[in-house]
Order: sequence, then C-alpha cells, then structure tokens
Amino acid sequence: MEDSNTSLNNINILEDKINKLFEIINKLKKENDELRNSLLVKEGLIKELERNYNQLKDEYETLKEVEVKVENKIVKLLEEMDEIENKIEIDTHTEKPLSPESNREEVKEIKKEDTSIENTTSSIDNSKLEKDNNISNEKSLSSDIAETNKEKEEENKEINQSESTNKEDENESDELNLEIDWLK
Repeated sequence: MEDSNTSLNNINILEDKINKLFEIINKLKKENDELRNSLLVKEGLIKELERNYNQLKDEYETLKEVEVKVENKIVKLLEEMDEIENKIEIDTHTEKPLSPESNREEVKEIKKEDTSIENTTSSIDNSKLEKDNNISNEKSLSSDIAETNKEKEEENKEINQSESTNKEDENESDELNLEIDWLK
C-alpha cells in the first residue's frame, strides 16, 4: 500500500508540476504576444518618424535653397548700393554735387511738409467732426422743439376740451337754476 500511496503522491506531484509548467507556458505566451504587439506599435512609430524625418529633410533642403537665393539677392542689393554711393549726384538747379548735409536738409524739409500736411488734415478732420456734432446737436434740438410743440398742442386741445366741457356744464347749470327758479 505504501507503494500505491507513494505512487499516488508521485503522480500528484507530477500533475502539479505539469500544471505549473502549463501556467508558465501560458504566461510566457501571453508575455510573448504583448511583446509582439509592443514591437508592432514601435515599428509603426519608427515608420512615422522616418516619414517625418524625410519630410523635414526635404523642407530643410528647400529652405537652404531659399537661403542661398536670398543671400544672392542681398549681395546684389549691396553691390547696387555701393554703385549708387560711388556715383556723384548733381543737383540740376545748381550744378553742384550734393553733399550728405544737403540731402539731410531736404529730408528735414520733406518731413516738415509731411508734418504740416498731417496737421492740416487733422485740423480739417477736427472741423468736420465739430461740424457733424453741431449738425447732430441742431437735429436733436429741432426734434426736441417739435416734440415740445406737439406736447403744447395736445395740452391746448385738452384745455379747449376742458373749457368746452366747462361751458356745457355752466349752460346745464344755468338751465337747472332756471328750472329751479321756475319751480319755486
């Protein structure tokens, strides 16, 4: 019997070990599936990052080309400025070379004229605003006067109606007094 108990114990122990192995295998399969899914997600992210990298690389190359074009334009403009600076300008009225100071004076005069024009424009605008305000005030006063006149007309009508009512009442009173007198 001991042999049968021992063999039953051994079978139970083996069965437990087999169940634990199945649990471990299932756990490892589950972890493997999770790792595969994670790998797929990461591969997708890597592909997206590669696309973004290629797009940014193309944009960078385009910007480099634009930068070269802009640099070339700047160089051309600087060359043109140097040419202009090297030329001697002659005033058509005096046939004298223009000095930087005379240019500054002209700029000051132009600025003064601009300021004068701005002031005049501002003054005209203020006058227009003032005129518009006056017109608006006059319209407001006119409507107030018209409203007051209407109110006075209504009051006069009421007074006239009241007076006529009073006259009628007086006439009736006189008639009643006469009747009373006659009855006495």
